[in-house]
Amino acid sequence: MRLSVLALALCGAATPLLAQAVDRSLPARPDASIRVHALAGRIRITGWDRDTVAVTGTVPPAAGRFFMGGGERGVKLGVDGDGPATPGVLLDIRVPARAIVWVKTATGDIEVSRVTGSLDLYTVSGRVRVEGERVRQVYAESMEGNLEIQAESVTLVRLKTASGAVVVRSAVEDLVVSNVSGVTEVSGSRFGRGRLDTVTGAIAFQGSLDRGGGYLFESHSGPVEIRVPQGTDAEWDVTSIAGTIRNGLTAQRPQASSTTKSSELHIVTGVGGAGVTVRTFRGNVTLQSP
Repeated sequence: MRLSVLALALCGAATPLLAQAVDRSLPARPDASIRVHALAGRIRITGWDRDTVAVTGTVPPAAGRFFMGGGERGVKLGVDGDGPATPGVLLDIRVPARAIVWVKTATGDIEVSRVTGSLDLYTVSGRVRVEGERVRQVYAESMEGNLEIQAESVTLVRLKTASGAVVVRSAVEDLVVSNVSGVTEVSGSRFGRGRLDTVTGAIAFQGSLDRGGGYLFESHSGPVEIRVPQGTDAEWDVTSIAGTIRNGLTAQRPQASSTTKSSELHIVTGVGGAGVTVRTFRGNVTLQSP
């Protein structure tokens, strides 16, 4: 009898715990606030035309317990776990397209598509990717992961990372990117105003400038390359302390500063208008048309 009980106990201990299957939904207003939290895994958020937040996916036992609650004005959901970040979490979340979405994770990847409202996305080492047509605003931050935006247009963008790459392929009315060592690549049909800064990473910018806009590019030792259409209406103020300046927009050559050892370039293209300032310490600067 004791042997039988022991054998059953051992069999039970050897049986793996099954992942929790998630299939939940709650009604929500079109502009509801949605908060998502999970330490790890993959979070995919898709906007749709229903006044509902619907979640499907799987949660491994070691990751914690799935939770979801709230009312029509706001829904909170995610994985509640106190242990170490465990991969394997997969959440597919459908939200009203105009919703305000906040996501926080440690090592998880965040993917958002077809959401036209506001996005606040935070991860430590995961990747953030936003796709869609028109998005009102995107705040995204990652220490090590890449930040990617590919949309027709975004009104406001704020991106910050330490070593991850930043890729923006969208028209943006107001753009700010802060990077430390990762590459920053920005391209789009139009930029209303913008600021891109880095320490050692490269900056590559291509797009049309608003004649009334202001643009600032700053780098310590990373190269800065700016491509704008021929005849862009802008006033350029470029300075590099120890780097070189290559001007492919006009015939004017950079000059040595009369007070410092820096190289300076002050030019006007088109009839002037947009104010473009470039500052580097050791980074090389290249200005040219596509």
